[in-house]
Amino acid sequence: MEYVAERSGMGVVLNIVLNKDGKCVKALFGDIRVAFRSAVELSCNVHGITYSEQADIVFTSSYPMDIKFLQAQKSLYPSE
Repeated sequence: MEYVAERSGMGVVLNIVLNKDGKCVKALFGDIRVAFRSAVELSCNVHGITYSEQADIVFTSSYPMDIKFLQAQKSLYPSE
């Protein structure tokens, strides 16, 4: 994503991290790499969990983004 943004000439970006209720936790604006990576780190802290061993099975949800099938796949990426 960073590569494409740089190649397109994008200089700045606005990323918004939401909590489970859809409320804004923080808006990050600035350099595409710094703002994006900061948003990813914050998002991991807000939504992530820690575990001590590999799970046998993982249940995920893309709600409320599952209205369109194309958006529903978003839950697969963090499940890997």
